[in-house]
Amino acid sequence: MQEHRYDVVIVGAGGAGMRAAIESAPRARTAVLTKLYPTRSHTGAAQGGMCAALANVEEDNWEWHTFDTVKGGDYLADQDAVEIMAKEAIDAVLDLEKMGLPFNRTPRARSTSVVSVGTPATTASRPCVVPATPPTAPVT
Repeated sequence: MQEHRYDVVIVGAGGAGMRAAIESAPRARTAVLTKLYPTRSHTGAAQGGMCAALANVEEDNWEWHTFDTVKGGDYLADQDAVEIMAKEAIDAVLDLEKMGLPFNRTPRARSTSVVSVGTPATTASRPCVVPATPPTAPVT
């Protein structure tokens, strides 16, 4: 039997698992254990999206995103944590886009123009959505 030694073993190839692998790989021997190819993981298959104040559809900023999230959580969310999330969400979405996550695009799409679809309770359109059938997946 062959033996392998790793500093980090990540179980799951969803968004969190792949992000952990990307961060640990330059500094440690890293292994990812998964039952599915990463683009078939739950994150890639989930409907909906993630929110970031990209301001690519209309005016927006992390402060408004923070307010909408805290208000949407009936003021029960940890407001310091929500502020950090809202500030870091912009770069996180852009990093994912640069890594090839197939976000939907605006009609005038450029390399970082990710579609945002607003909801009535928010101050701006900010969810970033990955299509249910990624462009690289066969249509069945």
